[in-house]
Amino acid sequence: MCTRRRTSHIDTMHEKSYITIMKRNSRYRVRKTSNREVVLQIASQLFLTAGYQQTSIEDIVTASRVSKANIYYHFKNKEDILLSVLDQLISHYHEGITSIMSQHHVPVIARIEFILRMLSYESLQRNCQAGCPFLTLHAQTSRECEPVRDKIRHFVHQQTLTIEQLLIEGKSKNELHTALPVKQTAALIISLWEGGLFLAHASGDRDFLQHVFVSLEWMLRDHQQ
Repeated sequence: MCTRRRTSHIDTMHEKSYITIMKRNSRYRVRKTSNREVVLQIASQLFLTAGYQQTSIEDIVTASRVSKANIYYHFKNKEDILLSVLDQLISHYHEGITSIMSQHHVPVIARIEFILRMLSYESLQRNCQAGCPFLTLHAQTSRECEPVRDKIRHFVHQQTLTIEQLLIEGKSKNELHTALPVKQTAALIISLWEGGLFLAHASGDRDFLQHVFVSLEWMLRDHQQ
């Protein structure tokens, strides 16, 4: 009975919130029609599915139908394109996470699960080589691409802080056990998300993430006071 009520609650929240996010994203896609944005959309698809190292400027020219001269007008080189792609990805995810974080009437455990589901759904839809777009890009860039890796590290760090903030809120509202270790639990949750995405992609089993989410919720609820 408890599981059914929880699922209904989360599904209702998911439906209302996700419709809002998708409508916003739809307007975003329609609005961005400049050559620069076309290049970023195409480059993002190629980097995540074919691979950053395997994608050349010529590939982007062919797929986007934007001239090489026009591309170099907007970007210095391929790494500059990648940095802009990362900025767009981070901004997109940040907008969705901020919206979820603001729903203080929703229990903390539900918000954590919704953030993970939103991040996971978006990643699976992109069909990334390594499951997660950030893991994919990090694995395909060399140590010489420090600006790229810095952006990815910062994003992961920010998501860890977000989960920590939610755990602290849950403890203050007595939704979570007061002895729950915040930093360690946040690190575990982020690891489950990243690892779960990779394993779901590698195994071809999309139910894998569902098993992860159910186990995570059980773990957090089991430590309620």
